[in-house]
Amino acid sequence: MIFQDALTTLPSRTFLLQKLAEVLQAGESSFAVVYLDCDRFKLVNGSFGYAIGNQLLIAIAERLQHHLRPGDVLARMGEDEFCFLLHQIDGAIALEPFIQAILRGFDTSFVVADCELFMTACIGIALGSSVYQQPEEPLQDADTAMYKAKLRGKGCYQIFDRQMSLAMLNRLTLENDLQRALEHQEFVTYYQPIVNLQTQNVVGFEALVRWQHPDRDMVLPGEFIPCMEETGLIVPVGMLVLKQACQQLRAWHQRGWTQLTMSVNLSVRQFTCPTLLADIDRVLAETAVNPAHLKLEITESAIVDNAQKAIALTEQLRSRQIQISIDDFGTGYSSLGQLHCFPVNNLKIDRSFVNQIQAGNRNYQVVNTIITLSNQLELAVIAEGLETTQQLQCLQQLGCEFGQGYLFSKPLTGAEIERIYLKSDRSGGFNQSAIAILSDFLDL
Repeated sequence: MIFQDALTTLPSRTFLLQKLAEVLQAGESSFAVVYLDCDRFKLVNGSFGYAIGNQLLIAIAERLQHHLRPGDVLARMGEDEFCFLLHQIDGAIALEPFIQAILRGFDTSFVVADCELFMTACIGIALGSSVYQQPEEPLQDADTAMYKAKLRGKGCYQIFDRQMSLAMLNRLTLENDLQRALEHQEFVTYYQPIVNLQTQNVVGFEALVRWQHPDRDMVLPGEFIPCMEETGLIVPVGMLVLKQACQQLRAWHQRGWTQLTMSVNLSVRQFTCPTLLADIDRVLAETAVNPAHLKLEITESAIVDNAQKAIALTEQLRSRQIQISIDDFGTGYSSLGQLHCFPVNNLKIDRSFVNQIQAGNRNYQVVNTIITLSNQLELAVIAEGLETTQQLQCLQQLGCEFGQGYLFSKPLTGAEIERIYLKSDRSGGFNQSAIAILSDFLDL
């Protein structure tokens, strides 16, 4: 019972560890541990039930056994995870045919209880080494490599290297720090001005999250946003940023700057969160902000992945008078002709187009096309990432209405925004003297 898996009759994890211990005691290093995890197996259990799921596991085990050589071991590690212990493996090149054969074995569907099921798997590999002292070590390294393979997508494999352990440790440390940061309220909101490119008046701001780390000072979002997306922390942190931004906008409106708008990003993870509407309604009620001056920015990829759901959700947001912007437009490979299907108010041209824009070049023509179509659809256009006067002049020539970027200002705290922009002129005028003051402030 200890050495055999009850469901598949394969050797158990305990048996595999015992064999690995024997290999290490014998001083053998020409071996490989191949750790396999089925992709999205929980979806099968959730859709068809555990009985079908168990039959599928038995079928997978039977198919994997076809790849066993004499003396090798195939064990079931738990639920949808399996592991090979292969002998006489002289490096990664010698292992390649075996790995490809395993992956091709999943190309054919599994027929279980009259259900045809297609599966894929990810594989992590730890090659034998004299550094291994305990049987758990190569197993853990193969598991780490498998996790890395899963991050790349379905049906991938990865061979372990020593840098992965350090990367995993750093990642775990980052996840723990982010969780602590949320509990200790270390996330703060900065604001970058959005400027009318023709009048150079400030018309609104985009709210951007920053992490006030107790030991590292200010941490920029590029370091921690991807981790928050994967762990799901982006949902509570995103709502925190939305609340802070709405509170700030409400305060500015009460002080007389009633025409200012506030743009807040919604990540893909937030956009698919089932409590999104309820969370937004709660923030609107708590802050008493005017929703007509709130703009929620949704990435192009979020609406392309599930167009019908995206349309329904954006319609519900629009019914609350909230404006909708498509962020990073031009990078999601959607058709420009699909825009009329989505109830949006604004397009934000991705900085990659603005960065290289010159009169007559390809980016110039792309931006011109986006602006022309947007005008026909009565959508406002905001260009991101303006850094030079040449970019500003090109966008002005093309009739782009709004823009933001370091040419005007880096993201600033609410107090800095008030000191530079909102001292006395409630029109938000961005005149030459203001540019001079700002240039000194920003060291541009």
